[in-house]
Amino acid sequence: MNDLYIESVVVRKLNVRILLFLMICYFVSILDRVNISVASLTMNEALNFSPAVYGFGAGIFFVGYFIFEVPSNIILHRVGAPLWIARIMVTWGIITICMLLVFNSISFFSIRFLLGVAEAGFYPGVIYYLSRFYPLSHRTKAIGLFQIASPVALMIGSPLIGLILGLHGALGLQGWQLIFLLTGIPAVLLGVICYFYLKPSIGKLKWLTPKERDWLENQLQSENENKPFGHLKFYHVFAKRQVWLATFLLFAINVGFNGVAFWTPQIIKSIGTGSNLMASVLTGIPYLVAAVSVVLVSRHSDKTGERKLHVLFCLLASGMGFLLSSQATHPFIMLTGLSIATAGLLSAMPPLWTFPIGMFSGVAAATAIATINSFGVLGGIVGPNILGFVTNATGRISSGLVVVAAFLIAGSIGSLFLKVTGNTHAGESALQAESGVIIANK
Repeated sequence: MNDLYIESVVVRKLNVRILLFLMICYFVSILDRVNISVASLTMNEALNFSPAVYGFGAGIFFVGYFIFEVPSNIILHRVGAPLWIARIMVTWGIITICMLLVFNSISFFSIRFLLGVAEAGFYPGVIYYLSRFYPLSHRTKAIGLFQIASPVALMIGSPLIGLILGLHGALGLQGWQLIFLLTGIPAVLLGVICYFYLKPSIGKLKWLTPKERDWLENQLQSENENKPFGHLKFYHVFAKRQVWLATFLLFAINVGFNGVAFWTPQIIKSIGTGSNLMASVLTGIPYLVAAVSVVLVSRHSDKTGERKLHVLFCLLASGMGFLLSSQATHPFIMLTGLSIATAGLLSAMPPLWTFPIGMFSGVAAATAIATINSFGVLGGIVGPNILGFVTNATGRISSGLVVVAAFLIAGSIGSLFLKVTGNTHAGESALQAESGVIIANK
């Protein structure tokens, strides 16, 4: 067997045995993070929540997430991904179920904060875990495929959650309470499976032959030896300026993504789409477009070995999409703008994440990824609150969309300062060539 054949077999096995399972976990993660966007269609009225209260409750999730993300990823590096990711999933599932007990704004804020604490470390932990199994030339595609679980969850999940909302009265619960019950249980079950299913290292993968394991270990070892900051201590990461540039870019992305994720059903309904179920069904359209876009962009980025311009144009397109949706008076125009905005946001993620993975390894990589994600994810607080407070003040969601667009356009400008020193064909050593900026991602 030649190396090309072994490579294709190994990557196919990684996709089926590891990536697919993690995509399912991420699917559930996204549902449990944004299920309140559909629940809010009746929960806000039932509990007398204003747009500002809802926006703050949606965003406070990220405060808990921010505080505990870096420690969570450091622990993951030390105790192993199977145990720690399992712990994360079981606890966030239990807390999601507890959301059905919300009865006022304080309980809403408290449980959302605890949900952020519980989930902290999942996304960057998975990115770090994938970096320990996928060779460089396949890493962007792998992250892109993993990322697809997000738009698919919102495309399929929003209508499904809308159907659950319509089961009002079942089990003696209101529709919005049933949403939290039925979306929390899968996380608990998957968390238990995760502990037994995931393996901590390549050597533990019994479904790879000895030759396949040797090839994969040699590939990753060779790449680690060429990383510019491969052996730093975790605290050295905080002194790297490119980490903070990456954080800014991720912050802008999260302002847009979480603004869309938490408010799209209400944005669509605000221009006269009829029932709650119709609003939740139409909410899935932007995520269908995004799923296709993520695959195309990540493949093209790996094929050309170029990262920086992919990030730049995706963020710029997203900003333009938000501007278009802010001016829409017809559902078709609104959905077109939101589709462009969402596709740009999610398509920027895979090429952006290749930077910190290519610069660091070991605990430094885990820390860098978690640092970029934890500070950048604070945009998840700003996005929902912008739309909440601006809508409250002006009575128009469109005004909030303009502000969100400004963040994305600023992000596209910021991506110009990524210090990419060169490109290599087919992504073979794109990250090494970009090592000066490598951190500027997520």
